[in-house]
Amino acid sequence: MSQRESTLVLEDFQLDYFKLQKRVFQVLKILHGNSYSFYMRSLSPGLLAIIIISLIFNVSYEFKGGDIAIYSLIFVGFSQVLLKSIVLNVYPKEIRELIDWIGAFHVDSKWMNSKPIVRERFQATLRYFKAVVKFVLVGNILTIQLLALLYCFNGTLLFRIPFVSYLHENIQFFWQYIAMTYTVFYFASIEFISFFFGFYFVAILSIYIKSIEKLDDENFVKSSRNHLKDYHHKHLQILQKLEDFVKIFSFILNAQSVSYLPLLINTFYNITIHPNFFINYLLLSAVVSQLFEICLLGEFFDSKTTEINRKLYLMKWYEMSRDDKMILVLMLRMTIKPFSLKAAGIYNINMMAFVDFIKFSFSFCAVLNALT
Repeated sequence: MSQRESTLVLEDFQLDYFKLQKRVFQVLKILHGNSYSFYMRSLSPGLLAIIIISLIFNVSYEFKGGDIAIYSLIFVGFSQVLLKSIVLNVYPKEIRELIDWIGAFHVDSKWMNSKPIVRERFQATLRYFKAVVKFVLVGNILTIQLLALLYCFNGTLLFRIPFVSYLHENIQFFWQYIAMTYTVFYFASIEFISFFFGFYFVAILSIYIKSIEKLDDENFVKSSRNHLKDYHHKHLQILQKLEDFVKIFSFILNAQSVSYLPLLINTFYNITIHPNFFINYLLLSAVVSQLFEICLLGEFFDSKTTEINRKLYLMKWYEMSRDDKMILVLMLRMTIKPFSLKAAGIYNINMMAFVDFIKFSFSFCAVLNALT
């Protein structure tokens, strides 16, 4: 929070946000050491890479054909965590700038006319954010913890310390538990940051849409000229931040879009082979929930930016000044094409994509079952 912001009398929803922002920065400090040095930022990705190497080393040491499904599932999942870790450590400054912008949005004086809208929306966003984070992240952590304990009890060793395979199996199992526990908590920290951006970008888009509705009030439009200039400036700012968000996380989105299909097929197939194995259902719920999160975020981006175009099109433009009408035309042209998350810059990531993923996975598993 800047010195200027600290002199303001903040409301409860603003104070609550800055408490959350402090926790977000604490999580980022854990993820990349709160340092821009290459050494500090490479520690966590380096440890994750060692964990993945220990998985590969164990495959070469004692590979069993029946374990190929679980090996591939864990390898893809852990590789995703490593890729997310690398991205977060490549763009630490850009991520912090986005967080600061969201914080500045809470105290922006230009939104005084829409203060009730801002307050109501951000209060609801914080409430939903806390509930979803507790439910999803705790569920994922418990799933991996149960999986790690189950492997210990069953004597299943997937992670072996590289180049020291002669160590006692108890030490190897201890390393496996540490590796899986560290990775899942690191994953939870990354997902916390992803949830934060998703919830607050959707909230800001919703606030902007609600504020556009005020332009239907003739008294508001006539009270001052050039209202659209401020709206246009905010619109450009929001679009720029969305582009920055996609620039930072596009590699992750592409990697996840490619990997979720084999993950889904793998988990569905494991369930058909071992329908009484409860852990498979937990793994399936974790994979489906992560895919659902990404597709839902893409759906919100698409629908909210489409709603902006609709609101602008239906407003009382004939009550506006000539300058505002010209700006309105520019804004309409900018919003003709909605902002969408895309895989490889081609395939839209939305709820339709989620349905397509699930349908294809079911169909592919049916073919595999028919062939085996």
